[in-house]
Amino acid sequence: MNTFQKKIKQIHKKMIQNNINIVLLRSTNKYFNTYTHHYNNEVKYISGFKGSVADAIITNNKHFLFIDGRYHEQAKLEAPHFIIKLHKHKTIEQSWIYFLSQLSQTTYYSIFINMNHISHALNKQIRKIILLSNITITYANKNFININNVNKKSFNIYINKYNININDKFKYIYKYYNNKYFFLITKLDDISWITNLYSNQFNFDSTFISIALILYYKTIIGIKFLKHIPIIYSRTTIIRENVFFIFIKKLHSHINKITINPCITSQQVYLKIKKYNLKIKKSKNIIAYIKSIKNKKEIKYIRKSIQNTDKVMFETIQLIIKKINSNKNISEQIIFNILKKKFIKYKAYKLSFMPCCAANQHSAIIHYTTLSTNTIYNKTLFLIDAGASYKYKLATDLTRTFFISNHDTYPNIQYKKIYTIVLKASIAGLKAKIPINTAAKNLDIIIRHIIKKCGFNYNHSSGHGIGIHVHESIPNISSNSNHILKLGNVFSIEPGIYIRHFIGIRLENIVYLKKDKNIKNYIKIYPLSFSPFDNKLINYNMLTVRESLFLKTFQKHYTQHKKNNKTIS
Repeated sequence: MNTFQKKIKQIHKKMIQNNINIVLLRSTNKYFNTYTHHYNNEVKYISGFKGSVADAIITNNKHFLFIDGRYHEQAKLEAPHFIIKLHKHKTIEQSWIYFLSQLSQTTYYSIFINMNHISHALNKQIRKIILLSNITITYANKNFININNVNKKSFNIYINKYNININDKFKYIYKYYNNKYFFLITKLDDISWITNLYSNQFNFDSTFISIALILYYKTIIGIKFLKHIPIIYSRTTIIRENVFFIFIKKLHSHINKITINPCITSQQVYLKIKKYNLKIKKSKNIIAYIKSIKNKKEIKYIRKSIQNTDKVMFETIQLIIKKINSNKNISEQIIFNILKKKFIKYKAYKLSFMPCCAANQHSAIIHYTTLSTNTIYNKTLFLIDAGASYKYKLATDLTRTFFISNHDTYPNIQYKKIYTIVLKASIAGLKAKIPINTAAKNLDIIIRHIIKKCGFNYNHSSGHGIGIHVHESIPNISSNSNHILKLGNVFSIEPGIYIRHFIGIRLENIVYLKKDKNIKNYIKIYPLSFSPFDNKLINYNMLTVRESLFLKTFQKHYTQHKKNNKTIS
């Protein structure tokens, strides 16, 4: 009996004991992090799937994994015992809700749901469907699977002296809300942003497990595993998480309303607050919106950070080419090690995520993280997707695809054609000028159109917000995103083409939005990252005159930056 069979047998035994025939497992946690760490990720534990977003449904005889298109190839490799379900609705959650409604039309089912892992808004969606079906819900406030390696390690918290003044942040918030309201914050990067605090708790981001309440220009934070509490910083008090909820309970004598975002507040937390007889006001995540609009200081810090990542990428690629020309052994693992050393050289505080170092057919797996030790030879197409935060604690993200070869070897026509199509889509985004108050989906059309016109497409958004977290929710540059693009938005532009078992090419740059000086009521995209594109892979005959001129200027920027130690904009 293999490891998977042992785990699934354990789950089925527990299902029988509790008279349950469906278990819903989610890759998120009660803080709704995009990247849930292994010690609390039931989906990763049972399926082996390492992607950041997935949900699983376990029945008595089948196992289903719900993912989006980014992870299709990865899921097939890492979760062979699961039936892979690509979501065809707006979200993964809507896909499995629909799946459950269809499943229950002929048979009666009892489903286990952990209230910590579903938001209040999602619970309402589930119940709406279930009222019309043959399903009953067994709610719980703990994981269905007992994962042994629970991380209870304590950690330290530090003040980020480079961030925006806390008083200014509160002014932004209370522009949108009446001072009488109290706000519950459950999103970890929102808590880091409003308090200017960061920690060493996690490998790939600077946040820390916590829950917070904003009241009267002050933030109260509840934390489980901090070494020394309570602690008081500027406009911030840290207490233990159990004391935090007692504190909220006592607020009833002072206030009668509390504001929550039902999409990122767990059903468990919602029910706790409801018991305290507080009126619950529901609102959108205003903090996510406010922090998506970076001021000049933040843009300056992001620019300085991405300049370091540009250097890391450029020097890594140059060293790889040098090794190939010297007939030295290289592999995905060796390239990953080189990349890490370069980040250390430029004093990276943390990696923003697990880098993707993918050769040839591996590059067709959008979020490939397995590192092969097989030797890479001359004439290899290679993709690196990497990023880090530096002293400013702001994430960076950069992708380059390049051709590993000696000086007298050139890529074939097909490589050049696909690379140049992706490059043309990148240029369309990097030099775009758009009217003020344009929806993000319109920028996605500008970028994606070129690739679709050539008969290709890609199963991910054309870009994402970036800041404290490498993937901020606003703006989301995708085909169904209604986010309105605003001056000061900082985000990625990352089109790609992926051909299964052959190659994948993606080019990713960080940009920001600034007023267009030449056209009234228009905003312009300005690049922040200038790591050069691979000249060997560019078919210049496919470029228009304007594209060629833009590319010529872009390619010069990195060299000029190295000389002047500043970015030209």
